[in-house]
Amino acid sequence: MTPASHALSAIDACVHGFVLTELNLSFGTDAGVEEFVGEIQDQLSPDAIRIWPS
Repeated sequence: MTPASHALSAIDACVHGFVLTELNLSFGTDAGVEEFVGEIQDQLSPDAIRIWPS
């Protein structure tokens, strides 16, 4: 493969991954984000949450 082919493949993979993420994690409002993060925090142990700053 030529360097241009590698570059195009990398860009395509990044764009495809970004689009899939946006489609699967799209939120209509900020409240949706807070709810999503709250659900993840509920699944984590208290020690893990304490490590991450708010």
